[in-house]
Amino acid sequence: MRCGVGDYTEQLASSLIQHTDIGVSVLTSSVGAAAGAAPDHSEAHYVMPSWSIHGLLSFFSMMRRIKPDIVHVQFPAQGYIPPLGGLAWIPIICRLVFRVPVVQTWHEYIPDKAPDTLSCMYKMALGASALIVVRPDYTSRIPKTMRFLLGRASIRLIPNVSNVPTVILSPDERAAIRGKLDCGESRLVAHFGFVYPHKGTDLLFHISDPAKHRLLIIGELSERDPFHARLLARAASPEWRGKVTITGFVPGAEAARLLAAADAVVFPFMSGGGNWNTSVHAATSQGSFVLMTSAGRNGYDAAANIYYARPGAIDEMRRALAEYSGARNPRVETAEETWAAMAAAHHELYLSLLRAG
Repeated sequence: MRCGVGDYTEQLASSLIQHTDIGVSVLTSSVGAAAGAAPDHSEAHYVMPSWSIHGLLSFFSMMRRIKPDIVHVQFPAQGYIPPLGGLAWIPIICRLVFRVPVVQTWHEYIPDKAPDTLSCMYKMALGASALIVVRPDYTSRIPKTMRFLLGRASIRLIPNVSNVPTVILSPDERAAIRGKLDCGESRLVAHFGFVYPHKGTDLLFHISDPAKHRLLIIGELSERDPFHARLLARAASPEWRGKVTITGFVPGAEAARLLAAADAVVFPFMSGGGNWNTSVHAATSQGSFVLMTSAGRNGYDAAANIYYARPGAIDEMRRALAEYSGARNPRVETAEETWAAMAAAHHELYLSLLRAG
């Protein structure tokens, strides 16, 4: 499925199999899944008709068949069919009925609104043996009631890493990609990931200069989405016509090649981003210069090859793009290396729960 959490789960499963002695079974939805995409030496079960209460019978059946030592829930995920009423009770069922410890990874902040999601997370907290968070300030943002429901569950920060592989392009390979994109003498400015208003994708047209830059949006845009329709209209405007490429969905390896060919990868998040953004890790793992907004940092980090701008600071981002575009980081830690460390961190957590009984 076209989902960042789905990509994360696939990478985690593969890394656990490759770098530890853990066997992995993945339980996921039956609708829209690419059957047969499981990593080697794992099992993928595309059997859940939904994550509502009605899907619990399928879950009970799979638990009896798999008999896992640990259940690990990744939450939330786009594309996995709501409602989530059944998923809300799965951790409690695992703990009370099957006597299995439950690890949960929460990839997004606890919402102020979205009552269905909020209710689901409160119920899930009751069944957590351990909670993994990917944002450094997550613990301070957990409501008091939810902290009480989590009880003695340990909370661990395991930051996100890149969900796409690291590629090293030769000068000829980079030139060939840029040639296909008709860059000419223009700098190639890329953006990667799902396109939403809060990601500030529309600001690319204000930060970049059509006389100097070629825009590359690695993602899908649909005329049916009002925000996407505005971006498509801007791309077709007289000043930008012929200077914007929108790839649609591409596999991870192809996204990595495009990011590696870019002179700059720009993430103008409206509220600022951080090390929880897998799309940023995808770009930095290729050694490409990254321009992103941050609520807590400012200026150029030469070691990471990232310029941190204030959210909404268009002029600052223009100056940074002009100064650092084309810079490359020769000291890249590959995605494979970071996922090996991720596997080790998860392995240690799993073993600690099993030792605790």
